[in-house]
Amino acid sequence: MQTEDDNPSAPSPVSLLIAFALIAISIVLICTG
Repeated sequence: MQTEDDNPSAPSPVSLLIAFALIAISIVLICTG
């Protein structure tokens, strides 16, 4: 794996993608009722 930022305090792109996915899914569920 390529780790160009070894700062543990920085949020990982994976967690950001998971959070965005959860928000998107919740919005879709709310819109579809």
